Amino acid sequence: HTHACMHARTHARAHARMHTQYTHSTSTVQAQYTRTHARTRTRTHAQYTHTCTYARTHTHTHTHTCTRAHTHTPAAAPPKHTAASQLLPAALPISCTGGRGGGA
Repeated sequence: HTHACMHARTHARAHARMHTQYTHSTSTVQAQYTRTHARTRTRTHAQYTHTCTYARTHTHTHTHTCTRAHTHTPAAAPPKHTAASQLLPAALPISCTGGRGGGA
């Protein structure tokens, strides 16, 4: 049991470091709170099982926030994709009618 608790603490620390790289105000504040919570969990051995489960769920919420920020970055890619998509469909029908239609 003690080993499981120690493992959770290491995970929380690694996550907090990742959030710092994102430079997110909300993420940084939340990450600090998780770190403090992990420390309290280690002190409370009696309720460690219950606190451990809660801390794990909190870490999951952080991952969700990270994914949201990541999706925002590639948001600029869609416009470029639209232009390429328009060219593809226009050339496809011509090639299909000439190559496939004649061959068959």
